[in-house]
Amino acid sequence: MREIAATWMRGGTSKCWVFRRDDLQVPDLSVDEVLLRIYGSPDHRQVDGVGGGTSTTSKAVILAPSEAADVDVEYTFAQVGIEEAKVDWGSNCGNCSAVVALFAIREGWVRTGTPETAVRVLNTNTDPA
Repeated sequence: MREIAATWMRGGTSKCWVFRRDDLQVPDLSVDEVLLRIYGSPDHRQVDGVGGGTSTTSKAVILAPSEAADVDVEYTFAQVGIEEAKVDWGSNCGNCSAVVALFAIREGWVRTGTPETAVRVLNTNTDPA
């Protein structure tokens, strides 16, 4: 598999690996398959990956700049299975969402302002559209 860039960021009690959405596009593999390989799942210890063997240490934040006029960054949360080869896309993590704005600013997707910077985020897990 090709090299995939990721950033580890701590959000509260959760450990989240942050990925650019485009970096997870690997020919002939679904995003689920890519994440399972990265995290070393299924394996209760996840020794062959970056997962920590617990639900709070096997989370992914997938980000992309948005093309929508009223959104700066699109955020997708993934809970990577530990003992099952499964990725849960139906949940969310408030702790991990704390890293979204910081990553978007670091990537240059959002310009900083003085004295505040607003970052408009769309959570694709809960978007009703």
